[in-house]
Amino acid sequence: MNKLYLLTALCFAIHTQTLGQQTDSENKSKANQTIDRWQLGGDLALSFGTVTYVNLSPRLGYRINEKLTLGAGVVYNYLSDNRFKGFEFSNYGGLIFANYAVIPELMLVTEYQSLSVERYSEFNNAKFRTPVNIFFVGAAYRLQLGGKSFGYISLLYDVLEDINSPYSNPYLGGGLIFTL
Repeated sequence: MNKLYLLTALCFAIHTQTLGQQTDSENKSKANQTIDRWQLGGDLALSFGTVTYVNLSPRLGYRINEKLTLGAGVVYNYLSDNRFKGFEFSNYGGLIFANYAVIPELMLVTEYQSLSVERYSEFNNAKFRTPVNIFFVGAAYRLQLGGKSFGYISLLYDVLEDINSPYSNPYLGGGLIFTL
């Protein structure tokens, strides 16, 4: 009888340990799936010389499913032109975006930016700031660079066309995406 109790206890212990390991494994798998949904990336543009231009736009996105990614980021633009005295401007703000992958290489893109844009008034010979809203729609071509990293080039159109927008239509951009 003791052998039966011992055998039952041993089977129960092995079964419980196996269930515990499956649960840990399943939890790790779910955690990895959640981590794999986060994407870090953004735009970076640098040009130095007579005209200096810097664009830094880091972004953080979350893949809702295999096709849809939603996210947010910040924008900073700096422009200086040495051909004109005092021609130096900084723009900054925030953005939200949605990317929809039609196929793995082609994304439909929407992006809303709210910027504080620096302008120059010839009337009072001074710089001033003005709020500018930008709503881009367009498409992007995405290319896998290796592992979980991608490069993209996008062609976007600002449908609001604010006269103070620092962007021209259409806007050609690009950047990198890293899946965490």
